[in-house]
Parts: sequence; structure tokens; C-alpha cells
Amino acid sequence: MKDAAVLLQAIAQIFGTLSWPVIILVLMLIFRRNIGALIDRIKTLDVDPASGHIRAETEALHDTVNAAEEQPELTQAAGTIEGRIDHRGAGQIRLEGVARVESNATMDPVVVLAPETVDPLEIDVVDRVLTLATTSPKLALIDLSIEIERELRELAASMGYIPRSPTVRAMVDVLTQKGILPRSISAAVDQFWHVRNQSVHGFTATTDDIVSAIDSGLTILKLIRAIPTSTLTVQHPGIDVYSDAEGTQKREGVLGLILESTSPNGLIHSRRIVPIESAIRTYQKGESVSNEWANDPMRTAPVSWYHDSSTGQVERVWNNTPIFIGRPLEDL
Repeated sequence: MKDAAVLLQAIAQIFGTLSWPVIILVLMLIFRRNIGALIDRIKTLDVDPASGHIRAETEALHDTVNAAEEQPELTQAAGTIEGRIDHRGAGQIRLEGVARVESNATMDPVVVLAPETVDPLEIDVVDRVLTLATTSPKLALIDLSIEIERELRELAASMGYIPRSPTVRAMVDVLTQKGILPRSISAAVDQFWHVRNQSVHGFTATTDDIVSAIDSGLTILKLIRAIPTSTLTVQHPGIDVYSDAEGTQKREGVLGLILESTSPNGLIHSRRIVPIESAIRTYQKGESVSNEWANDPMRTAPVSWYHDSSTGQVERVWNNTPIFIGRPLEDL
């Protein structure tokens, strides 16, 4: 250090009449090797603690998702969706093969559906997320989180368990408490949302970190879709119902909505008529609806009858049944 100080003094005396930029340039030329070594050393340091923190979070998320995927109750239903992502240089991402998530296999292990079958809806979502990730990984992560939230909402709605405040946290809690969402998936969703929020809202995250979170998120989406659910489909938007057993006194303000219920394994189809308030909501034939009922003693349908077109008879349909208030799943 003394030699360096002497050298600096000598240079200052020699170039005393020169400007500082010239002196700095001379110093850089003299110490260029030392400066180069210093720069290389700085590059190897993780100067942003947040980046290292997020990397640890994404690695923990990856481990949690892998553990959830290996749960015995999910392996039969999950199929394989290879959301494997290659990050090459400028953020190019490749999907290396997709197979359908079979949501009905766990309910009936005798029925085995071909895992090669491709679900067009799932392909569209994965394709869209991965395509977006090539140009903006953060936007792709946000898009994927929206898809996961939508799947959770539809799952809750199909089971009739929509919380008052349908946040992700509330939906995960109610689905887990009801035994619909396995705790392994619940933990994975929690960690994914934590990483998502950190990556999107101010924390430094590398492209590799975000891509890793997307990869884990695609697997979470697959696992949620693998959970068996019954579906309710509108077969008739509303038939007239009557207050008398002869079927002559039509009730006002109440209609009978004919729904088809399909079991999780897709093998059992049944129809039922539920009361709806004609002035509150209209339905369309073929739309899937949530399983929701009015939780109000004043909103019930009294004993009623309808004309059964298949038998030509007047049949009793319900007695003080709560009003059905299911919503189209696409509106949730």
C-alpha cells in the first residue's frame, strides 16, 4: 500500500497541471489488471439478499409441489403434465409434452382413461402461459395465478362451498376443512402465492426464479384439476310449477329449473328439479352452474307439483325447499 501511495504522489506531481479525467485514465491503465480482478470478484457476490431469499423460496416451493404430486391419492388421477421449462439465454421457454389430467380416476379406480388424451382447455392455458413467459415471465406468473384462483373458485362453487369473501386464502381454507383439497396441495398453493407476491411486488427475482415458480404453478394447476367433482348442467331453464295436486293453479314468481348432475367418474347422470325465483336470475340450457342455495328461511319454495312430460302425470316436486341460487361457473 505504501508503494501505491508513493506512486500516486509521484503521478500527482508529474500530472499536477493536468485535469483529473486524464489522471484517472492513467491510473486505470496502470492498475487495469487489479481492477479487472476486483470486478470479477464482485460479480461472484450476491449483492442482493432478496434475490437469494426468493431463490430459497422457489426451491422450497418446488420440493412441496413434488411431495404433493407423489401423494398416493393423487397419482392415479393426476396423469402427467410436463410443464418442464427450459430457460435458454433470452428467456425462451419450451413445453416438453402435455397429457390430460383425469379428474375422475380417483373416484372409480376401475375406470382407466388414456393419459395420452389431450384436454384442449388445459393445452390452451399452458400454451398461453408459456408463450407469455418467453417475453414477460412476471406477467406469465400473474396469468397463471389467475388461472389457479379461477380453478379454486370453480372447485368451491361446484361443491357449494363458496366463502363470504372468496379470496384465495378463504377458498383454500374452506376446501381443506371440508376435506376436498388435500393438505399437501393446500401447502403448495400457500407457498406459490407467497413466492408470486414476492416476485411481483418489489422483491428482486431473477428470470430463473420466476420460471421455476411458473413450473411449480403449472403442476399445482394440474393437481387442482385432478380433484374429482360433480357437475351441474342446466337442461331446462325453467318449467311451470303448480300449487295444487291437479296442476291447474300455476305458482307466480317460482319456476322449476331442471339440472343434470354428473358424478365425478362421469358414469352416473341424474336429473332433478330445483326451485328458482324467476325474477332474480335466468339460466341458459347447457351452462354449468355452481351448487348454491339461499340460506334464508324466507326464501323457500312451498310444496309444489309439475306436469311430467314423460308420463303425462302431475307429480309432486318439492316441499319447503330452499331456493336454488347457483351461478354460471364462467361468471365466478
